[in-house]
Amino acid sequence: MNAHHDAHRHESNRLPPVASVESVLVAAVLGAFLVAIANAGQLAVAAHVLALVCVWFLAVALLVGVAFGVVHVVAAVEM
Repeated sequence: MNAHHDAHRHESNRLPPVASVESVLVAAVLGAFLVAIANAGQLAVAAHVLALVCVWFLAVALLVGVAFGVVHVVAAVEM
């Protein structure tokens, strides 16, 4: 077969798509928030959990941003 046909061939053993980290994190936060709200009097706990997860997410985003920045600078210096 030619290369064009091979490029469009579908492989049956490909892995299924994986949910992104952001979508899993948002689903976990919303789930924890809804479970905490379902129990009367635990709105403060839900807000606390939400705040902790947001801080954790921002810390991870900062680390990823710094890592990409370092990689970008190193790649620019090596060129």
